[in-house]
Amino acid sequence: MMSLVCHITEDCSTPLKVFKNAGAPNLVRGKLPTLVGEIHQTLSDAIDLNQQGEWMLEPDTESASDEAGIENESDWMDEN
Repeated sequence: MMSLVCHITEDCSTPLKVFKNAGAPNLVRGKLPTLVGEIHQTLSDAIDLNQQGEWMLEPDTESASDEAGIENESDWMDEN
């Protein structure tokens, strides 16, 4: 699952858009929240609904294909 941590320089609406496109019931209608507190609560509610089985987030196939290209740990580990 995608990381839900937003840094000050990042667009925190991205997880909202992903969840809305995936069909999170609390994001299907209306505008997306813009205030940090509202975004936090909306994401929390969407995660709760996901964990309750109300909706499913599709697996990230891009990450899986990226990981498939790694042959061993030395390909991505720092050698220091």
